[in-house]
Amino acid sequence: MAEELTVTHRNKRLGNGFTKIPHVVILGAGASKAAFPNGTPGGLNFPLMEDLVEVVGLAELLESSGTNYQGENFEVVFSRVAGDPQKVRLKRKLEEQIFEYFSRMQLPPELTIYDKLILSLRDKDVIATFNWDPLLLYAYRRCGNYFQSKHFGISMPQILFLHGNVALGVCVDDSTLGPMDSTCSKCQRRFKRVPLLYPILKKDYILDPVIKEQWDRLRYHMANAYFATIFGYGAPVADIEAVRLMKEVWDRNPRRELAEIEIIDIASHDTLKTRWERFIVREHYRTCVSIERSYSFQHPRRSVESFFDCFLQNSPWPENPMPDCRSFEEMANWLAPLLVEENRCLAASS
Repeated sequence: MAEELTVTHRNKRLGNGFTKIPHVVILGAGASKAAFPNGTPGGLNFPLMEDLVEVVGLAELLESSGTNYQGENFEVVFSRVAGDPQKVRLKRKLEEQIFEYFSRMQLPPELTIYDKLILSLRDKDVIATFNWDPLLLYAYRRCGNYFQSKHFGISMPQILFLHGNVALGVCVDDSTLGPMDSTCSKCQRRFKRVPLLYPILKKDYILDPVIKEQWDRLRYHMANAYFATIFGYGAPVADIEAVRLMKEVWDRNPRRELAEIEIIDIASHDTLKTRWERFIVREHYRTCVSIERSYSFQHPRRSVESFFDCFLQNSPWPENPMPDCRSFEEMANWLAPLLVEENRCLAASS
């Protein structure tokens, strides 16, 4: 009987009026660090700005140029280098070494937090990342390839790269984006590298057309979202422009008075509330230290619908947590009832 109840819940019909309202997830460096706590295959670790020089191995470059970096956040160091016309060559070398480091990262064969995050959302939802590493894009690609190989339709969230990405390519002529190792669907030419937005204290998010377009899309979805999750992003003082761009459209969101802010971080509850209070309305927020306790992992592919029913209809859904599995086959079998219902609703509406 218990199993019957679980299956019934997992097939809960998508029909409460919030089926197309987006859930926006914003990822910072802490997200990749949490997703891969032991680093990547090959022994590459995920740096934060505080330890980027040591992790990426930039100390020799900086020391040979007489650039002080001890005890300073890399964003401060790089800003100083970028603003010095005598250090153009050093700036270029730092950029290339950072790009090369992140480009060597690979996914492990088993399911990761990033795979599960992607599979927990649908095509109306958005994951926007500040991270340069390619692992979210690699996870997105292999999730799509797996379900396509099984001839089972699955909608997946949109992925946005707010600071560029080492695995992302662009065809400027046709204004298309895709993985660096693929080709433009329109002209069939190989994609060119997307410039990374390197860490300077005052970033210009409209200077590069690719990054501007990514921000335009994030701002559109934040202006319409009902649920926003912030995972491992600390809204650093140096990112004041990024926070301003998000806050500006969040304030215009017609659902803001009812919308939920979810913050996933190892910092204390009080610290997180203070850090994000400008986005929070009354007590419409929650914090957790692990993404496994996040709303999309407890109500996968139904986060907005279940939240709406719980808090606006006083009809909470039982939790339906994603299983702790490591294989795509096991995850696909578990997701099947949800996907069947989604495809049935899609067919009925077409």
